[in-house]
Amino acid sequence: MMTRKASFVALVIFSSAICSFAADPASSDSEVRERGPWAALKRTWSGTVDGVESVGRGAKNIVGGVFGAKSSRKSEGLEVSVKLETSPVSLASVRQVKGVLAVHNQGKHTQLLSFPTGQRVEAVLRDQSETIVGRSSEDRSFGTEPALITVNPGERLEFEIAIPTRSLSAGKTYTLDAAVTNQEKLRSKMIVSVVP
Repeated sequence: MMTRKASFVALVIFSSAICSFAADPASSDSEVRERGPWAALKRTWSGTVDGVESVGRGAKNIVGGVFGAKSSRKSEGLEVSVKLETSPVSLASVRQVKGVLAVHNQGKHTQLLSFPTGQRVEAVLRDQSETIVGRSSEDRSFGTEPALITVNPGERLEFEIAIPTRSLSAGKTYTLDAAVTNQEKLRSKMIVSVVP
């Protein structure tokens, strides 16, 4: 039984190499040596390895954007935006600065996001002296399971953020720095105004 399966697999590989050879467009004289079933198999293997490497590069070099309206920086097709529930933030009516961080794949290829833990996003508020006055991961616990999330073309992921307002003062402005965890370039900053 195993011999039949192995023979079938070999036949499929050989057939695909022959088809690839037959479908190969005419080449110049310098490329004549690269024709034939063996060369077709090498090209197929090379394409597979290149494809795997590009997925790895995609996972490492995932992109950045400017939070707010639309991102002006794109790479690999991902665009990042953040939207607050209320702006300016009123201390009398809310206890948290709440918003949504969105990652939208506007490219033609599936992108991978790798997470070492259950935390998907981190957002901090800084005052004018760059001191952190609030953090979205404050008072929260996350699982330790790593995850790999695919973002297909046209797909949009949304992550909620919430930062306590207890250290904020009315009449001041703060900088919101939000980022997808473990993705250095998927981040940006925006100014948050606080009113009484």
